[in-house]
Amino acid sequence: MKDKVVITTGGTSGIGLSIVKYMLKNEAKVLLQFRKKIKLSTLLYSNWKMKIRELFFDELQMQYRDRIGFYTCDVTNTIMISSTTFVMASYMLIDRIGKHKGGNGGVIVNVASILGLVNDLFTVLHNTESLDSVATAVIEREDGDESVWVVKRDEPAFLDKVAIVTGGTGGIGFATVQALLRHGAKYVAIFDLDSMHTRAASCIHKVEEEFGKDKADFYTCDVTIQSEFAARYDEIVGMQRTVDILVNYASIASEPRAHHMIDINLTAVVTCTLIGIDRMGRHHNGRGGAIVNVCSVFGLTTSPAFPIYTATKYGVYGFTKSLKDHYEHLGVRVMAVCPGLTETSLLHQNLKEETLNFIPEKYLNEAFQCSKYIQSPANVGAAIVKMIEEAEAGAIWVSEDNEPPYAVQDPEFYKDRGVPV
Repeated sequence: MKDKVVITTGGTSGIGLSIVKYMLKNEAKVLLQFRKKIKLSTLLYSNWKMKIRELFFDELQMQYRDRIGFYTCDVTNTIMISSTTFVMASYMLIDRIGKHKGGNGGVIVNVASILGLVNDLFTVLHNTESLDSVATAVIEREDGDESVWVVKRDEPAFLDKVAIVTGGTGGIGFATVQALLRHGAKYVAIFDLDSMHTRAASCIHKVEEEFGKDKADFYTCDVTIQSEFAARYDEIVGMQRTVDILVNYASIASEPRAHHMIDINLTAVVTCTLIGIDRMGRHHNGRGGAIVNVCSVFGLTTSPAFPIYTATKYGVYGFTKSLKDHYEHLGVRVMAVCPGLTETSLLHQNLKEETLNFIPEKYLNEAFQCSKYIQSPANVGAAIVKMIEEAEAGAIWVSEDNEPPYAVQDPEFYKDRGVPV
């Protein structure tokens, strides 16, 4: 918006004023047009000038100086207000800024109403928007030409949503718990193993400090025991009436304990996901939901240092992608996020002891060159929340280097990758 010249009709109150303020914050030059029809001499010498200055001019001009101007204009002078006004005003501006007349082009935004799309006045009156939310939508539109936007209510993304996070006392797990609550989740159940309850107590204390009581609880749960996870899941449903979100994070990295690692990293992810689908799915009269499986960048590449760990993450990737086409009838989006190098307990292990005894040490050094930086768990938690909000079923996102997440395209069909032998 920097140095763009903007005309805003009805810009001294309500939505119009919010749009003006937002544009000024984004470094535009704004010309305000008053709806009230009064002569310029009257404006300059009457009480109207004082009222306008008191309400708008002094405050805005003090802050934005020469980037704002005030003009009187009765947009209904020759035409009817509302739809006819929009049509004629848009036509006049197109005629002046259109490239067909040698102009530079530009943007016209007509502020309409939800009543142009629905005829339920009761619903509209009970779903009011803030002025700032409308102004933000006007300025930050990114769609192509001729788009129509509807401004939704200013509500937290996960208002009244209930979530389960496995491995929820760990770095990424607990960061996800916090991110969900910051985005309005009603309740988060933390599933993990913590025999001394020390990590659990610390997590619950942090939650209560930031969000108050009764927003999260810890539940001892071994995700490798299917019946135990199902019982805990049903316990949450019994208390909260539903579960809307499941995040499968529980994971270990220990090549010598191959069977145990496969049970946690792959088998448990599969069984927990299936239990979640069974409870959430519309095929069983559920109301749908979202499941995020925490995979790894090792599931997108090969790793001579951690071949078994990599195999488990490949499995999670393939399992998640294979559920994509079932969203339409299940109503459950299953997705996966692949963190890069992250500040978790894994980095503080003696990794040489966690690899197979025939692995040369040079492969350990190479294994961690996939990411430029060690990211914070909070960056992954934020990526998971964004994924639940925005991603499609079967989506695979990468979160690394403390940067925003990005999506990974599907690999080419295997026959297209074939080469002669």
